[in-house]
Amino acid sequence: MVRKRNIDREIEGFLKRGYYPARTAHLHPDLKKLLKDAGIRPGIKQCFANCQQILLASAGFLQNGSWPRVPILADRLAYHEGIGLSSVEKMPILHAWLTLDGVVQDPTSQSILHDRSHRYTAEDVRIRVVERQAYGPVDELALAELMNVVWSDGPKPV
Repeated sequence: MVRKRNIDREIEGFLKRGYYPARTAHLHPDLKKLLKDAGIRPGIKQCFANCQQILLASAGFLQNGSWPRVPILADRLAYHEGIGLSSVEKMPILHAWLTLDGVVQDPTSQSILHDRSHRYTAEDVRIRVVERQAYGPVDELALAELMNVVWSDGPKPV
Protein backbone atom coordinates (compact mmCIF):
# COMPACT_ATOMS: atom_id res chain seq x y z
CA MET A 1 0.00 0.00 0.00
CA VAL A 2 1.35 3.41 -0.99
CA ARG A 3 1.10 6.04 1.72
CA LYS A 4 -0.43 9.31 0.54
CA ARG A 5 1.68 12.37 1.33
CA ASN A 6 0.15 15.15 3.39
CA ILE A 7 1.90 18.20 1.92
CA ASP A 8 0.30 20.66 4.36
CA ARG A 9 1.56 18.59 7.28
CA GLU A 10 5.05 18.37 5.78
CA ILE A 11 5.20 22.16 5.27
CA GLU A 12 3.94 22.74 8.82
CA GLY A 13 6.68 20.43 10.16
CA PHE A 14 9.32 22.20 8.07
CA LEU A 15 8.28 25.61 9.38
CA LYS A 16 8.20 24.34 12.96
CA ARG A 17 11.65 22.68 12.80
CA GLY A 18 13.31 25.13 10.43
CA TYR A 19 14.53 22.30 8.19
CA TYR A 20 13.27 19.17 6.49
CA PRO A 21 14.80 15.98 7.95
CA ALA A 22 16.63 13.57 5.69
CA ARG A 23 15.84 9.87 5.84
CA THR A 24 18.52 7.83 7.58
CA ALA A 25 17.09 4.29 7.58
CA HIS A 26 19.53 3.27 4.80
CA LEU A 27 22.65 4.16 6.82
CA HIS A 28 24.94 1.65 8.53
CA PRO A 29 23.79 0.81 12.10
CA ASP A 30 27.03 2.20 13.59
CA LEU A 31 26.43 5.51 11.83
CA LYS A 32 22.79 5.63 12.97
CA LYS A 33 23.96 5.04 16.56
CA LEU A 34 26.43 7.93 16.25
CA LEU A 35 23.65 10.20 14.94
CA LYS A 36 21.45 9.29 17.88
CA ASP A 37 24.18 9.55 20.52
CA ALA A 38 25.48 12.89 19.20
CA GLY A 39 22.01 14.34 18.63
CA ILE A 40 22.65 15.02 14.94
CA ARG A 41 19.56 15.29 12.73
CA PRO A 42 20.54 15.48 9.05
CA GLY A 43 18.46 17.74 6.83
CA ILE A 44 17.85 17.53 3.11
CA LYS A 45 19.89 19.89 0.94
CA GLN A 46 22.45 20.21 3.76
CA CYS A 47 25.06 17.72 2.54
CA PHE A 48 28.15 19.64 3.66
CA ALA A 49 26.76 20.39 7.14
CA ASN A 50 25.37 16.87 7.60
CA CYS A 51 28.59 15.09 6.67
CA GLN A 52 30.90 17.51 8.46
CA GLN A 53 28.93 17.30 11.72
CA ILE A 54 28.97 13.51 11.57
CA LEU A 55 32.70 13.38 10.78
CA LEU A 56 33.58 15.81 13.57
CA ALA A 57 31.39 13.91 16.04
CA SER A 58 33.02 10.62 15.03
CA ALA A 59 36.45 12.11 15.74
CA GLY A 60 35.37 13.42 19.15
CA PHE A 61 35.41 17.11 18.18
CA LEU A 62 31.72 17.77 18.87
CA GLN A 63 31.19 17.25 22.57
CA ASN A 64 27.84 17.98 24.16
CA GLY A 65 28.32 15.87 27.28
CA SER A 66 25.61 13.36 26.41
CA TRP A 67 27.76 10.80 24.63
CA PRO A 68 31.25 9.31 25.13
CA ARG A 69 34.12 11.76 24.75
CA VAL A 70 36.19 9.33 22.69
CA PRO A 71 36.48 8.90 18.94
CA ILE A 72 33.79 6.46 17.88
CA LEU A 73 34.21 5.80 14.16
CA ALA A 74 37.16 8.08 13.41
CA ASP A 75 39.39 5.39 11.91
CA ARG A 76 36.55 3.93 9.78
CA LEU A 77 34.89 7.09 8.46
CA ALA A 78 36.09 9.30 5.58
CA TYR A 79 34.66 12.59 4.28
CA HIS A 80 34.37 13.28 0.54
CA GLU A 81 33.49 16.39 -1.45
CA GLY A 82 32.87 16.01 -5.11
CA ILE A 83 30.32 15.62 -7.82
CA GLY A 84 27.02 13.89 -7.28
CA LEU A 85 24.68 12.98 -10.12
CA SER A 86 20.95 13.32 -9.70
CA SER A 87 19.50 9.86 -10.20
CA VAL A 88 16.93 10.86 -12.81
CA GLU A 89 18.53 13.59 -14.95
CA LYS A 90 22.18 12.57 -14.28
CA MET A 91 22.85 16.29 -13.79
CA PRO A 92 26.13 16.95 -11.92
CA ILE A 93 25.83 18.79 -8.59
CA LEU A 94 28.33 19.73 -5.89
CA HIS A 95 27.88 17.22 -3.08
CA ALA A 96 29.42 15.81 0.09
CA TRP A 97 29.18 12.25 1.43
CA LEU A 98 30.92 9.86 3.78
CA THR A 99 32.41 6.41 3.39
CA LEU A 100 32.37 3.91 6.26
CA ASP A 101 34.84 1.07 5.75
CA GLY A 102 35.00 2.14 2.09
CA VAL A 103 31.23 1.95 1.52
CA VAL A 104 29.35 5.15 0.60
CA GLN A 105 27.10 6.45 3.38
CA ASP A 106 25.10 9.48 2.29
CA PRO A 107 23.07 10.99 5.16
CA THR A 108 21.47 13.56 2.85
CA SER A 109 20.08 11.49 -0.02
CA GLN A 110 19.65 7.90 -1.15
CA SER A 111 19.11 8.86 -4.78
CA ILE A 112 22.38 10.60 -5.69
CA LEU A 113 25.04 8.74 -7.66
CA HIS A 114 28.54 9.60 -6.43
CA ASP A 115 31.15 10.63 -8.99
CA ARG A 116 34.69 11.98 -8.59
CA SER A 117 35.68 13.38 -5.21
CA HIS A 118 38.42 14.68 -2.94
CA ARG A 119 38.86 13.05 0.46
CA TYR A 120 39.46 15.15 3.58
CA THR A 121 40.41 14.30 7.15
CA ALA A 122 38.48 15.30 10.26
CA GLU A 123 41.29 17.75 11.04
CA ASP A 124 40.95 19.39 7.58
CA VAL A 125 37.22 19.79 8.18
CA ARG A 126 37.68 21.05 11.74
CA ILE A 127 40.14 23.74 10.63
CA ARG A 128 37.82 24.88 7.83
CA VAL A 129 34.74 25.05 10.09
CA VAL A 130 36.63 26.96 12.81
CA GLU A 131 38.16 29.42 10.29
CA ARG A 132 34.84 30.26 8.64
CA GLN A 133 32.49 29.62 11.57
CA ALA A 134 30.19 27.74 9.20
CA TYR A 135 29.79 24.43 7.41
CA GLY A 136 30.47 24.33 3.69
CA PRO A 137 32.97 23.08 1.11
CA VAL A 138 36.51 22.61 2.42
CA ASP A 139 38.02 23.67 -0.93
CA GLU A 140 35.75 25.46 -3.41
CA LEU A 141 38.48 25.62 -6.08
CA ALA A 142 39.01 21.86 -5.97
CA LEU A 143 35.24 21.35 -6.39
CA ALA A 144 35.16 23.79 -9.31
CA GLU A 145 38.01 21.87 -10.99
CA LEU A 146 36.13 18.58 -10.54
CA MET A 147 33.00 20.13 -12.04
CA ASN A 148 35.01 21.34 -15.06
CA VAL A 149 36.39 17.82 -15.56
CA VAL A 150 32.91 16.30 -15.37
CA TRP A 151 31.53 18.82 -17.88
CA SER A 152 34.39 18.12 -20.30
CA ASP A 153 34.82 14.32 -19.86
CA GLY A 154 31.32 13.28 -18.85
CA PRO A 155 30.23 11.68 -15.58
CA LYS A 156 31.77 8.45 -14.26
CA PRO A 157 29.70 7.31 -11.24
CA VAL A 158 31.45 5.08 -8.69
